[in-house]
Amino acid sequence: MASRGSDSASTGRLGLAELIDLEVQLAADEERSESALAARDAEIAGAVRGKPTSRRALLGAWLHEVRQRPSPGQTAVRSYRRASALLSLAMFGVGALVAVSIFNFTGDHPINVLIVLGVFVLLQLLSLAVSVVALAVAAARPGFFEGMPLVLFMKQLAARLWRRASEERVDEATRTAVSRLLSRRSLYRGVERYVLFRHVQVAAVWFNLGALAVLLVEVTVTDLAFGWSTTLQLGPERFFQMCERLSAPWSHWFPDAIPSRELVQATQYFRLEGAYVGAADGARIADPSLSGRWWPFLAACLVTYGLLPRLVFAAWSRLMVALSLRTVPLDTPDITRVLARLDTPGLWRSHSDDPGNIAPLGAGLDPVGSLGDKPGRAVGVLWRDAEIAQSSVAGFARARYQAAMQSPLGAAG
Repeated sequence: MASRGSDSASTGRLGLAELIDLEVQLAADEERSESALAARDAEIAGAVRGKPTSRRALLGAWLHEVRQRPSPGQTAVRSYRRASALLSLAMFGVGALVAVSIFNFTGDHPINVLIVLGVFVLLQLLSLAVSVVALAVAAARPGFFEGMPLVLFMKQLAARLWRRASEERVDEATRTAVSRLLSRRSLYRGVERYVLFRHVQVAAVWFNLGALAVLLVEVTVTDLAFGWSTTLQLGPERFFQMCERLSAPWSHWFPDAIPSRELVQATQYFRLEGAYVGAADGARIADPSLSGRWWPFLAACLVTYGLLPRLVFAAWSRLMVALSLRTVPLDTPDITRVLARLDTPGLWRSHSDDPGNIAPLGAGLDPVGSLGDKPGRAVGVLWRDAEIAQSSVAGFARARYQAAMQSPLGAAG
């Protein structure tokens, strides 16, 4: 039997690692005889009886006793975490590279504010909306969300890390059991889906942190110049109104990050002429200090529309993982058999079956000894030919076995 360490199963909580280990153990139990399982679980029932308060808690306590250390489930969860860390690191680098390319100011032309908003606001909100819609569609079309490129990459990376981590420690029987888990993943699809969604959102958080870090560094060590230009019929007044709407979330506590009408009008830029609108002859801008005042607005947009939504959805998906774990159905036949072995009184006999024994009933058998360290619940069988009144059974059980009657015995033969 496994060592008794501290884990979620010992407290009755079934996490992702415990669900994987549960399937692994159920698969392993299929290779064992019913008598061996009954003997093992009878011992566990004696240890946990009176502690668990629910079906789920009883199953968790059982799993705590029988699971391996380290378990395949713990290895799989660690693989997910490592895959998430690698993906987050990669996304931080991608965010930084994108920001470097956008905020690369050579002095020829100013940085276009509309490009910054398009990449770090519009595209991010669109990608977030697509992932949320895919998550919702997956409820009706299983596998839809898991087929998205970034999610699929995350799954494959975690699977490869799990294989590498378990190459030496996991035997063929456990690999077979994990394959069995994958074939039954419809039971846990909601858990897996929200776990993947959370890891993707965490990676997106790091993308925004990479971009924000580059912006702040560039602002600190270089003199960036910003402007805005587009071939669309978008005048200064309409663009100012758009910026004002984008600034609404922080308008009351961060006024410096709200572009003024003067800033919008002064930094409209024409690439053909290579100058800002309203600049004097021979000058690129009337007031050079104005061109750098866009960065607080852009940083606030990056935090508000890129970073914060990802943080919110990462926290929400964490709650959904916990809710999905609590609502995983535990009514499959093999789980029901486990709980029956734990919660149903057992029958102990003084001798095992002997098909060749034709001696009269009871001949040559020693009386059943004390219950000793057996569990406190038992079934007593009153044989049909036994001449004893049922009213005497309670006193006999109390005197001989120190056992109290909870319900009358039925006749058997």
